[in-house]
Amino acid sequence: MASRRDEITDAALAQLARDGPSFSFDALAAQTGASKALLFHHFGTRQGLLDAMAERVLRATQQGLDLLADEHPEPRARLVALARALLAEPPDNARETRHVVQFWLLDDARGSCRGALRDALVSDFIAASLREARVAAPPRDVAALVLARWHGATVAYASGGAVDFDREQERLVADLAALR
Repeated sequence: MASRRDEITDAALAQLARDGPSFSFDALAAQTGASKALLFHHFGTRQGLLDAMAERVLRATQQGLDLLADEHPEPRARLVALARALLAEPPDNARETRHVVQFWLLDDARGSCRGALRDALVSDFIAASLREARVAAPPRDVAALVLARWHGATVAYASGGAVDFDREQERLVADLAALR
């Protein structure tokens, strides 16, 4: 059974997608039937709530990466699966995607881009896969390539640009296949 904190975090993530990162704390309290005092009790500050939301997504990201590793024991196949997952056609909700992208571009309490945490998980996954595949390409360079393609496509889509996700996937897969 989900805790009250988890229920509020779920509602905040839904409100983020719907209303964007500047969603109202008052509206969240009303939606969840909680007082603002209860929100502050569970999260301390608005920043604490945003951190809890990011933590939830980071846990889900790590679980997804672990699942990719389990489903694709061969490291090169794992990298291809990662490229396909990152550059999959988003559901037809550009507005919600835009809001989520905006959330990840926000600075956290330390002044770091919140998305840097998720990027670090993906970069570590790429580095481990490259080591296992005995690929000589520098992991930092490969991670930069993958992240740049992912971010570029996501931001273009979220801002209303046309993105051919199938073409972007194939370009990235071809670049990864060429690694030695």
